[in-house]
Amino acid sequence: MLDKILPNKSSEVFTKSLLIVADDFGYGLERNNSIIECFLKEAISCTSLLVNCKHTESGVELLKLHKLPSGLHFNLTEGLPVSNPTVITSLVTERGHFMGKENFWNNENINPEHVRVELIAQLKRYKHLLGKFPSRVDGHQHIHLHPQVCLVFARTLQEYDVTKARLPLEYDMTSSEHSAVRNQFHARIYKLASQAANIFKRFDLSFADAFLGMNFMGKLMEEEKIMRVLEEVFMKYETCELMTHPGRICDLTSDGFIGDATSDEFSRSSERVHEADVLTSEHLIKFYQSKNIQIIT
Repeated sequence: MLDKILPNKSSEVFTKSLLIVADDFGYGLERNNSIIECFLKEAISCTSLLVNCKHTESGVELLKLHKLPSGLHFNLTEGLPVSNPTVITSLVTERGHFMGKENFWNNENINPEHVRVELIAQLKRYKHLLGKFPSRVDGHQHIHLHPQVCLVFARTLQEYDVTKARLPLEYDMTSSEHSAVRNQFHARIYKLASQAANIFKRFDLSFADAFLGMNFMGKLMEEEKIMRVLEEVFMKYETCELMTHPGRICDLTSDGFIGDATSDEFSRSSERVHEADVLTSEHLIKFYQSKNIQIIT
């Protein structure tokens, strides 16, 4: 399934496999640098690349330099599309921009063919930048689970020999500490992910046995909490994905999506720094080693 193992000094055979993904690579100059630092400290496995951001191209040079594995972070909510907006009108505003997270999720008139056109454009953009198609694709703000997106997403990935995807079935949804609004969104994502599992299997898309991320975003990411939950997870499952958003505080105007005047509050939050600090803590990295948890890509 998710079986490429990062170098490790130990010769032990591991059966606990953890995929730690840093999302939103390309979004900001210092965001990119922070994700690279996390990788060099063996705190993440790989990153997920946004191909329509102001620092996508410079970020790709860092990916190549440091040999950081990456996948495509498929985006249908922010910035300008990669394809011609006039041929994907159900996904964009009159100005030709993606319509934002809330409007996307409230959109019941998405044309699956428009999704296919934009997904292929982003896959080809990824290949242009990195010389090959990604082996793994996930969705920015979980857009790949939208009822009018999921099927065409899986079918198109199979056509392009993509074999891995994210299935955000959060482990222990009852422990969430988010606001009521965010909890409602996460519950919706969980329900859609449950429905997507069979679709992904039908199109030979593999995913981790367990998923962590929505309960660990920003200030909710704590070393002790990660360790406690991972011990529970690996008593039941062999593979687990941990979705993360580490970084440094983004610049208001020079970072963000192509077509957007400013970066968003999420990227300018000190919580991005907090996540990077937690992930790179020596205590946490030693925990993985002591528990025979292998970091995979």
